[in-house]
Amino acid sequence: MSEESVTVLTSKIAEERLHAIVAKRPLFPFFSTTVSILGSRMVHYPYWCVSLEATATQKLKKNQTLKLLVTVDAVTGDVGYAKSLPEGSQVPEGSVPDRIKVRVTRNEAWKKAEDFALDLFMRKIFFLKEVSNQIKETNLIYYPYWIVDIQRGGETSRRSVDAIHGEVNNKVVHHLEEEE
Repeated sequence: MSEESVTVLTSKIAEERLHAIVAKRPLFPFFSTTVSILGSRMVHYPYWCVSLEATATQKLKKNQTLKLLVTVDAVTGDVGYAKSLPEGSQVPEGSVPDRIKVRVTRNEAWKKAEDFALDLFMRKIFFLKEVSNQIKETNLIYYPYWIVDIQRGGETSRRSVDAIHGEVNNKVVHHLEEEE
């Protein structure tokens, strides 16, 4: 993958479906007032996906190798892992519409992925001598979220809804408001 190209995941929830989700799913479970949608828009949140092969050298035993796909939140640096690389459309980076700014560089994502692999081995293997990592592929993935402005009982607020699974995730709103 070239430096200037990224993958944008496609929303599986259309705007019409979003309205049904917000109306059906209680954003405010302890209140029974009516929720009105004032507006909505799509934003794309960045994640690094780092594919690496980590080999642990042990004292007195044979080496162990793991193939990992580590995800690094490109805004906060939070690390996790995935089973497979998500499918989407490859586009030039400048053409990603309404995106949240990447704050974690590719090199920082690599370091976090390598630290994650080391930590994983340290928890599983005794007498660990060393861990070597080989990065196979790095992808910048933009994940779609709906930003929904809602009104409840005279008060307005903003929520973000995962545009693939339909779950509310308000960390995206927090980072979006920091940029505005």
